[in-house]
Amino acid sequence: MITEFSLFDLMRLMGNPDVSKGEIQDLFAMYGCPPDPPEGDTLRIEVFPNRPDMLMVEGAARALKGILGIEKGLRVFSPAPAVNFVKIDPAVKTVRPHSSFAIVRNIVLDEQTVASIMQIQEKLHQTHGRKRRKVAIGIHDLDKIRFPITYSAVEPDKVSFVPLEGEFALTCRQILERHPKGKEYAHLLEGARLYPLIFDSEGTVLSMPPIINGNATRVTPNTRNLLIDVTGTDEDAVEKACTIIASGLSERGATIELVHTGDKVTPTLSPSKMKFSAGYCRRLLGEDLSNSEIVEALLRMRFLAEEIDSETIEVTVPAYRTDILHQFDLVEDTAIGHGYGNFEPSIPSLPTIGREHPAIMKSNKAKDALIGLGYQEAYTFAMTSPGKLFSKMNEPEREIAAVSNPKTEDFTILRDELMPSLIAILEINKHNTYPQKIFEAGDVVVLDSEADVNCLTERRIAAVFSGGTFEAMKGHFVYLLRQLGIDNPEFVPSERSTFLPGRQAYVVSGGREIGIIGELHPQALLNHGIDTPTVGFETTF
Repeated sequence: MITEFSLFDLMRLMGNPDVSKGEIQDLFAMYGCPPDPPEGDTLRIEVFPNRPDMLMVEGAARALKGILGIEKGLRVFSPAPAVNFVKIDPAVKTVRPHSSFAIVRNIVLDEQTVASIMQIQEKLHQTHGRKRRKVAIGIHDLDKIRFPITYSAVEPDKVSFVPLEGEFALTCRQILERHPKGKEYAHLLEGARLYPLIFDSEGTVLSMPPIINGNATRVTPNTRNLLIDVTGTDEDAVEKACTIIASGLSERGATIELVHTGDKVTPTLSPSKMKFSAGYCRRLLGEDLSNSEIVEALLRMRFLAEEIDSETIEVTVPAYRTDILHQFDLVEDTAIGHGYGNFEPSIPSLPTIGREHPAIMKSNKAKDALIGLGYQEAYTFAMTSPGKLFSKMNEPEREIAAVSNPKTEDFTILRDELMPSLIAILEINKHNTYPQKIFEAGDVVVLDSEADVNCLTERRIAAVFSGGTFEAMKGHFVYLLRQLGIDNPEFVPSERSTFLPGRQAYVVSGGREIGIIGELHPQALLNHGIDTPTVGFETTF
C-alpha cells in the first residue's frame, strides 16, 4: 500500500533532527518500506500490511525516532479515565457486531494533520478493513456530540439524516440508493433487515457505518476534540484499528480519553509481554550478538526489553504493533534495530556445491511419470477458503492453519490437501472435452504441535481423472508409487465423506499412511457442477 507523507510534517514530529532526505529514505528501506524519490515536500513509501501503524506519518515518526536513538524504548500512553458511555444495542449483533471508540482531546488540525487523518482512514479501510467490510472508521467533532451515544441497528426507512457534505436529509435506504458513497458500499449491507446507526442522546446521527458519517458532527479546522468510532465484523481488527489511530494522534501531543462501550473500555492501549530467547535470535541471525546488543536493538524498535537471565529477554510489546505474533517477528526487529549494515558477511566454513534438493528431484520424477500417463500439470494457490476445502468437497470442517488478517474471503486458510484445488480447476473447465486428467505437485500446511510454529509444510502430489474409472486410477497410482521407489503398497478401506463408500482407500507403505485414493462422492461433484464421474489420489513424497 503506497502512502504519502509530508517531509516537513515528518521532520517536525521527529523533532527536526539533523538528518538528510537520503538518510530518511535509507531508514524507511531498512524497515521494509521502500520509498520513491521525494517530490518536493512529498515522500511516498510502500507500507506492507504487517505494519499498519506506519500508514500514519505519526507512527512512522515514532518508529524513526527510535532507530535514530532520539527516543528509545516503549512509548507509554497515559489515557484519561473513561467518563463517557456508548450504549450497544444487541440488534447490531446481526449486522455489524463489533465496535470500539476513543476520544482524542486538544489536537490542532492544521493542513498536515487533516491530511494524515484522512489518509489513515482511507488506507485502513482499504487494507486492514478489507474495503470497509471488516472495519469502518468514523471521526467526528466531539464538541457537537451529547453523551451517552447509542450504537444501534434501525429499520432502513425509520431514521433520516443529512449525510456528510450533503444538503438534504435522506433515510438510510435512500442513502444507499442516491448518495455516491451509499451506492459504492451498498453491497456491504445487502440482505440486512436492519442498518447500523450511531447517534447521540439528542438523536443526532454521527454515522451510518460502514457507509458514511453524518454532516452534523463533521470535523472542521476549528475542531479541537475528536471522537473516533470503529465498527466491523472482526473484533480483533476493530480494536487494533482504533488503537492505531488513537495512539498515532497522541504523537501530536493530543490526549487520549477512554470510553465505556458496553462491558469494556476502549481503546486498548495496554502493552503485552513476550519471552524472547537470545539463543534463538543469535541462531536465526547467524550473528553472535550479546544480550545487551539485542536489548539495545529492541529498545531502538520502541519495545521495552529487559534481560531476565543469560538466555531469556522479556519484551514488552506496544498495543499498536499488531504484527508481533511470534519470536521470529522479534528476531526481524532485532536485525533492523541492530542495523543490517552492521552484520559481518561471512563465507560458509564448509564450502559446498549446489544441487537440487532431494524433494525437488523426487517431485520432478513424479511429474515425469504423470506426464507420461497423459496428465497435464496445474499450479494453484496454497491459500484457499473453508468453503472450497470442506463444504464443496462434502467434507466436515477440521482444525487448520488460518490467516489472522486475510485480504479476501477466498484466501483465509492454508490448504492441507491438494485435491480440492484440482477439483476447482475441473469446475471451471466443464466446457472442455473429456476425459480430463490433471495433477499438481505442491505444498500443503499441516498442524503439528511439536513444530516451532505449530505447523509444518509438506510436499505432496495429487491427480484427478474426470471421466476415468477407479481401477484405471489405481493403476496410475501404483505406477507413480513404483517410480518413487515404493513397491507393493497396501490399500486399506477408508471412510472419507469426500469419496463414495466402498470406492476409496488409504495407501500404506512400511506401516505408515502415505496417501489416499477414491472416486468422488456425487454430492461433491454436484457442489462443483460436475456431472462426470471423477477419481483422484494424493500422496506425500
